[in-house]
Order: sequence, then C-alpha cells, then structure tokens
Amino acid sequence: MSAFEELVSEVKFIREEFSGLKSTVIEASNTIKEFGSRLLNIENRLLDIDKEAIKNLENRVELIEKDSDLAEQWHRRNNIEVKGIPQTANENLLDLLINIGSKVNYHMTKQQLNFVARTPSRDTNLYCTLHCT
Repeated sequence: MSAFEELVSEVKFIREEFSGLKSTVIEASNTIKEFGSRLLNIENRLLDIDKEAIKNLENRVELIEKDSDLAEQWHRRNNIEVKGIPQTANENLLDLLINIGSKVNYHMTKQQLNFVARTPSRDTNLYCTLHCT
C-alpha cells in the first residue's frame, strides 16, 4: 500500500470516528436538554407545592389567631375596669367594688370576685384605674 492510500485510509478512519463522536455528542446534548426540561418541571411542581403549603400554613395561623382571640375574650368575659375612683388610705377594694355595684343596681358578694387591684397612671394627677376579675 502506498503512502497516499494509507493517508486516505487514515482520513476515512478519522471521519468515521468523528461521525461516531458527533452522534454521541448529539445524544448527550439531547439527554442534557431532556434532563433540563425534567428539572424545570420538578422545580415548577415544587414551587406549586411550596405555595400550597404556605397557603395552608397561613390559613392555620389565621385560625389559631382567631381561636386565641376567642379564648382571650372568653377569659375576660367577667373583667371590668373602673376609672376615676379616688384612692383613700386603708381602702378595701373588694368593699369599694361591692358598693359601686350596689349603686348601679348590680349586687355581688366577695365570693364572686377573684381579683381587684389598682393600676397606677402615668399622670399622677389622674386617679388610678381599678381592675376586677
């Protein structure tokens, strides 16, 4: 075989190898595109799931807040706050509240009262507020 024929044979071999390499690269490219498409699909599904999970959690938080508000209101159902009662030395807040109740035609006993206290005002010229449960 002459040098020219060997050269032609090697060029044909290189072309065949290149052709095989080209088809392999095309297959790899198609596979990468397919993986990219599948990944994008998975990301979109995860975003939808995340949005749904967030919405469910927001709904649960809203429900818990409403339940908490209702529970707080229920606990406060017997609370009163009286303002403008002057403070006197050695006063008995239970008796004071019972006297206030009798003046507004709401009679109560000491056993019905759980807690009576004064809370100070920031302004010393104002009377302390009376809280009762």
